[in-house]
Amino acid sequence: MAAQHEAGPPAATRLLVTGGGRGLGRAIATALAAPGRRIALFGRQPADLERTAGELRTLGVEPLVCAGDLTSATDRATLATAIDKAWGGLDWLVNNAGLGFNKPFLEHTPDELDRVIAVNLTGLMQLTHTLLPLLLEAPAPHIVNIASDIGRRPIGRLVPYVAAKHGVVGFSQALRLELRPLGVKVGVILPGRIDTGFANRPEGSRPGPEALRPADVAAAVRTMLSQPPTAQIDELTLHPMGQDA
Repeated sequence: MAAQHEAGPPAATRLLVTGGGRGLGRAIATALAAPGRRIALFGRQPADLERTAGELRTLGVEPLVCAGDLTSATDRATLATAIDKAWGGLDWLVNNAGLGFNKPFLEHTPDELDRVIAVNLTGLMQLTHTLLPLLLEAPAPHIVNIASDIGRRPIGRLVPYVAAKHGVVGFSQALRLELRPLGVKVGVILPGRIDTGFANRPEGSRPGPEALRPADVAAAVRTMLSQPPTAQIDELTLHPMGQDA
């Protein structure tokens, strides 16, 4: 891999961002862009993925667009095959894709309950499991999982989402312990409120200090990935100035 830049991670890196078509995923992908870098984008909306890919090309990045459903075993396998065929491996995995519904627990349908857990937790674990053989062949592999501060601080009206994010935190910490002897870094980021289109709330509806901007969280991902080989950030929590921790 190339020598590390002063302001960020090494440039010659192959990485995947799930949910990379819009919102936080797009911000993460563009924040990690650097000339010569190869970034794969995975999500359900091809048009959104292509829009992000176009931005990456202007930044000197070679994008790989893979449209698919995180909860589909077939789509996960197709993604892994595409990455292996295009690049011969993967250095970093950023598990960002998420889904939630802001409403009372009893108003969630059974399908919604299943879908929230499948996207936020089960799909994340399954994709990590699918891609781990590629990561284990990389010189400095790193997995970053995007959880939420409610993975440590439960709230109402997002009950299945809270349960899933608690699972992401536990999964990340346990996986870190298991993979550390193999040279794989695993970190989890727990953001507070973010001004995105989450839970049917339009992006831009949380002005000022009430919420983090997607770029704020993307900068945290960049920081986690920028640690020297002898160090890692296991868990990182960040809140907007207008939110009580």
